[in-house]
Parts: sequence; structure tokens; C-alpha cells
Amino acid sequence: MKIKCSLLRASKAFTLIEMAIVITILGLLVASVTAGAALIEQARIRGVISEMQEMQSKVATFESVHNYKPGDFPEASKFWGNNVCGGITDGANGNGDGLIKFAKLNAVPGQSDAVVESYLAWCHLNKANLGPSLTPLQDITAAPTIGTNIPHSKLKSGGYIMMNDAFNFDVYQNALVLGAPVADMTAPGAALTPKQAYAIDRKLDDGMPETGAIRAKVGNGISTSGACISSSEYNIATRGANLDCTIALLIN
Repeated sequence: MKIKCSLLRASKAFTLIEMAIVITILGLLVASVTAGAALIEQARIRGVISEMQEMQSKVATFESVHNYKPGDFPEASKFWGNNVCGGITDGANGNGDGLIKFAKLNAVPGQSDAVVESYLAWCHLNKANLGPSLTPLQDITAAPTIGTNIPHSKLKSGGYIMMNDAFNFDVYQNALVLGAPVADMTAPGAALTPKQAYAIDRKLDDGMPETGAIRAKVGNGISTSGACISSSEYNIATRGANLDCTIALLIN
């Protein structure tokens, strides 16, 4: 009987040790998964920052060569022909007023097809070997398709568009906007969390959503009050992980 009791006590002690080991291993696994997720998120943010800076640089390069911003270039057809941008007849030219307009307009006298310079910009960059091949939309009321009409971002929910008079920048300033496709891209859908938007803003600018070269707004369709911005700051405290924001970077 004494031998059996001793074996039982030893068995119980061994089981407790095993449990402690398992709990320790589980703790290490949880910590490693959490750390891994944080590293992936940091890499994603760095990727967005890198691609925004790269696009800003490409716009500057295009302007240094052609003296106009992409999309606004009124002599594009002289370089690449009339039908190069998505097969739009006589639709390769912008109107040359210095603004990348998200508006349907006839760019030059005698041009039969209206263009939207915000979409045309990507075609101009492509023809200058500065970006991917994308098909410009002529309809400002249609939602663009990421990867077809506008470039995708490292954030799977978002794509890029260029336009003037955006996000409380001056009407004569042009911006690169990151947001989710909706029917009216002057107010894009949400593509970032407040925490992500803040991280990008803090790295590239002043960390404030309503001032500086990086601006933010709540995404189209987000009805929660103060979802992206609260009291002129990113609402990280209560909405940090929610997909609420869209951001814009000044490019001129």
C-alpha cells in the first residue's frame, strides 16, 4: 500500500511539472505569434510609406522631364499617340492648368473624348516608364478597380488616386490619396485604421491628421462620430484597430 501511495504522489508531481511546461510553451507561442503579428504590421506600414514616397518621386521626375504633372500633360499625344490610354480616342491629353483634376473634362480644343486627369495620370506615368499599365476611367461616378484603374497599395483594401483640392489642402495643390474604391473618389472609402494612419503620418510628417503634408479623413460610409479623428487627433484610444481612415500626401 505504501508503495502504491508513493507512486501516486510521484505521478501527481510529474503531472504538475508537465502542466507547468505546457503552460510555459503556450505562453512562449502566444508571445511569438503576437510579436510576429506586430512585425508583419510594421513591415506593412513601412511598405506603404515606401510606395507613397516612390510615387511622389515619380511625379516629380515626370514633371522635371515634361514640365507638367502626369494627367495634366497637354502634349501627351505628341509623345505617345492619341489612343494610348485605354483606347480613349483623342483622350491622351490633360488640359495643362497645373492641377490633376478629378473631373470629367475635354482637355484641349478639338478633343472629342472627355478625360479624368486623376485616372489619366497613371497612364502618363506608365508611358514614361514610371509606373504600371492601368486603364483610365472616363466616368467619375464609377468606382475604380484596384490593379485595373488605380494602383494597389500594401494595404489590400486600398488603392491610390491623385487629385487637387483634396483633404483640406489648397485648391491649387495636388495630393496622392490612399483609400478604398467607391463611386466618388473625392471621398474614398476607409483603407487604414487610425493607428496605421498615425504611424504613416508620424513617420512622414507631423503626426497630426489635419495639418502638414499628410492629411487624413474618415472613410466614406463610416458613420461613427469621431471614428478616424477625434479632437483634431487620430482616434487611437477607442478606434485604433478599426478600418476608419483614408489619407493623402501632398505631391506639389
